[in-house]
This record gives sequence, structure tokens and C-alpha cells, in this order.
Amino acid sequence: MEKRCVPADSRIRGSRKSIMDSPEESKRPGKARKDEDAVSVQSTPPPDESPEQSEKTPTPPEGEPPQAAQPDKEPPIEERYPDELKPGDAVGAYRVEKMIGRGGMATVYKAFDASKQRVVALKVLKRKYAASIKALARFDREFLALESLNHPNIVRVLDKGIERGINYFVMEYVDGASLSRLLRYRKLTFNTKALILLQAASALDYAHRKGIVHRDVKPDNILIDRTGRARIADFGIAQITRSHLPLTSITVVSSFMGTADYMAPEQRIDAKSVDHRADIFSFGVMLYETFTGRLPLGNFALPSHINPEVTKRMDGIILRALRQDPAERYQSMTELAEDLRREIQTSGLSRLKARLALVLQTESWKKIVNMRAIGAACLLAIMVGGALWLFSAIGRPNAPTGGSPSDLTSLQPDGSAAAAGTSTEPLPQQPPGAPKNMAFIPAGEFIMGSDSEFSNERPKRKIFLDAYYIDMYEVTNAEYKEFVDATGHRMPYEKAFWAEPFNWRNGTYPPGKGDHPVVLVDWHDAVAYARWAGKRLPTEAEWEKAARGTDSRIWPWGDKWDTNRSNTKESSVNTTQPVYLLSKGKSPYGCFNMAGNVMEWTADWYSDTYYAHAPSKNPPGPVTGAFKVARGGGWDSNINLYVRTGYRHYFSPDKESVSIGFRCVKDAGSK
Repeated sequence: MEKRCVPADSRIRGSRKSIMDSPEESKRPGKARKDEDAVSVQSTPPPDESPEQSEKTPTPPEGEPPQAAQPDKEPPIEERYPDELKPGDAVGAYRVEKMIGRGGMATVYKAFDASKQRVVALKVLKRKYAASIKALARFDREFLALESLNHPNIVRVLDKGIERGINYFVMEYVDGASLSRLLRYRKLTFNTKALILLQAASALDYAHRKGIVHRDVKPDNILIDRTGRARIADFGIAQITRSHLPLTSITVVSSFMGTADYMAPEQRIDAKSVDHRADIFSFGVMLYETFTGRLPLGNFALPSHINPEVTKRMDGIILRALRQDPAERYQSMTELAEDLRREIQTSGLSRLKARLALVLQTESWKKIVNMRAIGAACLLAIMVGGALWLFSAIGRPNAPTGGSPSDLTSLQPDGSAAAAGTSTEPLPQQPPGAPKNMAFIPAGEFIMGSDSEFSNERPKRKIFLDAYYIDMYEVTNAEYKEFVDATGHRMPYEKAFWAEPFNWRNGTYPPGKGDHPVVLVDWHDAVAYARWAGKRLPTEAEWEKAARGTDSRIWPWGDKWDTNRSNTKESSVNTTQPVYLLSKGKSPYGCFNMAGNVMEWTADWYSDTYYAHAPSKNPPGPVTGAFKVARGGGWDSNINLYVRTGYRHYFSPDKESVSIGFRCVKDAGSK
């Protein structure tokens, strides 16, 4: 008989609606959500600005009715500024591009910071609350809570001000989606879910140690960017307990604050008196939902009875976090995270790989690099590099041991591939005299875009392209060195800790990486190399057709995700690898690593809406823009959504990254 668990507060649970929502909300008829997909694609804003709330009755500020009357002596707020800002409107140095979310008290816009040439999220207090002391205090409390927190997994605030009566603050723009949307897509592996939650746990533990209780932990508030980094957002109802913050005297009049399905029992009774263990309960609810697809409402089943991937130990972790009595729960997020981490380190090998990745990514490694004991640091680097090489070789016994792609592979006139360690599957027919190591893409139509939740990939449509050639492999360090030696072009180098394993020195690339893709090159560098080689960068359309063929497949090899066909975070290589590996993941035209290893620059400027009006034949991309498109995902992408053939990354043309490289194309008439 299936064991079922009953939470002590089950009698009052059953609504996902925020307790701060208006009581009249439940009486309103359903309405279509405005621009839901655009919100989910470009940035999932803090949950009180989330799409699910976009048409709800405004959330009242603490202790005030939803439609509080303004004093007669106050001038009408609508005379100060409009209810909603429009694209092109300026607030200080920030130019509004579009609304990405609307909640009870505030509206969030995607905006462009002209002074620093960057995209930001602009949060604006609604006009009806601009004269409310309590609403302004709550708005200020969220800013101060975020300003006091400096953690890689917490959304950062950048600026705050008042412009023509508009109260606003500026946050970093998280270009990705919320955990709730990713769970809805249902493409995340067990380990990926656990890694996202571990990042959230780290952020919450940091906030707790700073004296801040979030009080609204839920999947809508966990944002994951395009590299897979998770961030916690929306500290609008956070409890601030440390005296060094000027708003510690602001109290919560309403005892009910939070989101019903995720609230701890004590938070339902008195939200003002809770401590960090209320967040631990909410995190437990999120754990249950993440691994079962359900909320723990009423008589709920053990997670392992719903999801066979969940172990009995995992059952214990989740149930302990969900204890009614705070004293019986985990007493810190660190304690919970340690138990959760053991669930994804199930073998000695995986534990060692995780430990090596941790060493490479933590601040302690920076200290080692900066030590004067160079010999010890070099020895450690050799040990780490050797171990990572060993891991990358596991499962790939036929991988070549050296050389460059030009030495290993030669396309034959009959379309076959003769290469050491690569697939012997026949490639599409190559015309006589085809350029070496370039795949021929015949003229014709293919399906570009997708019907996914990412609106910048829509509409899905037929595109005709003339014939062209595209590099089978990403441009390697060895190939790029020939260009540098011939032209005197600058070497790939970034003065930063995170770039050290990839930096060039003494006129050459890092030892042993000649056949790895070149990285730390910006878009201009890629264009310069392509011109020198007598080639060019592919358009978005050319790249996508070469990656997915004509059957609109999700990944280059098909519609089923397979970790073993792509170098991403899930493969645990944790760096680039030779461009000729993973032949089972090649595209229908024989192109390698078009999902993972490195993202690849394209020729196109980026536009959210370009697909809607682009020509159906040889689309050249927008005429101008602020960002250039990159495709394919990288070795550090830990969510497979971001390595799909239709997914569109975009960056400043000056961006230099350890996970961005490129490949080139030639027109079919060129030799």
C-alpha cells in the first residue's frame, strides 16, 4: 500500500496565489496573459512581476486596501507620469524597450542603459502607490535587501532613483527563464535540477547569514540564465533583521505574506515573527515539486513513489525540510545542501569530478594562482588537467590522440569520410573539388525557428537558402595561430582569473589545446579571421540549417536529448575538448559540435522580433543592432534547452568568453 504523507498545514493549503493578492482576485474571470512568452524568454522577472500575475488585481502595499484613496491635497498621480511606459520612453539614462512583467505594485521593463551600453531590468513603482508611504517603504526595502547582498546566485541591483515622479530601481537583466517554466518544459535531468537547487540553497544560506529571510521562496523566483547560472529574485517581502540596514524598523502590518502553497505553518500565523527556517520549509516544497511535478498538498505521496529517480534518502531530505515544527527541520541551508549534494555524487568518480570542478571555479583557486609558490600551483594544474583529460577520454576510446582536423579528416568526392576515430557514416554527397573539411549544404528550403516557449524563435517558418559550404569543425587554436602569425592580430587573452586556463602566452595557445576550439575571441576577431581565410561568418539561417537539416530536429542528432553526444555541463568535462570528438552528435550534414563545446558567433545582429518580418529567402539579419547572435551552446551550458538548434544567444560584439568560438562558411561558387 502506498505510503502517503500529510503536512500539518494541509487544511489551509491549496492555492498558488500570493497571499498579498487582492481578495477580489478569485472572483475575476480568466483573461489571456499579455505577452506571456516574451516575458518567459527574455527575462523572468521577480514573481510579483511574473506573467502569471500580469492581469491580476494590484497587490496592495502592506496594511493598505487595494484601492487606497489619495488625500485630496495631493495632485493626481496620472499627471506626473503615465500608467505604463512605452518603448522608447526614457527614465534617466535608461531607454525602455518593452514591458516584461507587471505585478501588484510595480512594472518591470527591459531597458537599455545608454551610459554603460548594457541591457537592464527597470522596476517602476505603479502610479497609484507613488504617494503611499508604506508602498514606498516596501519598494525601498526590496532595493536595500538586494543592495546588501553580493552573491553570484542573487539578482544584483545597479541603480535607484526618482525621475519626473517615477520611483524606480535598476537590476541586472537575467536573460533566461524561471525554474517554474523550465520544469513545465520537462526536459531537465535529475542532476541538472539538483544543481540548480544547490545554487539556490547557496544563495539562501548567504542571505540568512546576512540576516535576511526571503519569505517567498518558490520556482517562480529562481531565474536561470543562458549559461545555467541560477539567481534568486524578488526580495520585496523579505524580513530584514540586521540593524545596519536602515529599514529594519519597517514592520509588516499584514500577518499573511507570501505564496500560500509554499508558506511554512508559522508564516501563516504570523509572518513578522518567522526566521530563516521558514525559507527552509518553502525550499522543501520546491524540492518536492521539482522532483515530482506536483505540490505536497493534502495526503501527498512519497516523492520516490512518483519519481523512480528519487531515492529513499531523498525522501528523507524532503520530508525533513517539510516538518511542521521548525526545530525538527534542517537548521541551516548548508546542512540541507550537504545532504542534497550527496544525491548527485553517487560514486567515487563523480565525487572526484565534482571536487575538481569546484576547485577550478572557487575563489580558493584564485588564491593559489596568485601565490608566489609557482611550483606548487603548476603541479596542481598538471594534476587537474590530467584528471580532466582522463574524464574526457572515458567513453571515447576511439578519440584521436593528437593532430588537428586538417590532419585527420578529408572529405572524398563520393561523400564518405576518411578519418581516424570519427564516424564512418556516409555524409551528404559532396561536389567534386569541395573545400577541405567543409560540408556542402545544398540549396533548398528548411524549417527555421520553433514553437517553443521562447518567443524570439517564433514564428516557425520555411526559409530558402542558396547552396553554401560550412566548416565541419569549429576553428581551432592551431588554425587561429596561423592567422595570428601571418597578420600580427592580437592573441586571445583576457586579464581575469576565469580566463587563465584559456589565455595565450608567448605567442601561442595553452599546451595541449591545439585541436580545441579557439575562445576569448570577440565578434570582430572572428570576422577578421574569416576574411583572412577567404571565408565569412554564417548568417543565423545558414548556421541553423547546417545544424538541424530539413526535418526541424531539436538537436543536431534528433529530438531525444543524449548527454553523450554533446559537451555541456552535464558531461562533466568542464572545459573545451577537441573539435573532432563526439561524432555521434554531428548534424545531418556532418558538422561536429553544433550543440555544446562552444557557442559560435554568426554574422547577424540580434532582434527579438526579426523572425516575424524577415525575408523567406536568404535572410541577411537585421541591418543594425546592439548585440550579435551566437548559436549552439557551450561546454558550460548546464541546461539542454540552451543548446537546441533553434536557440538564440546574443552578446555585445566586444564580448570575450571562454565558451564562445566560431566556424566559417563559403558561398558554393567559391573554392
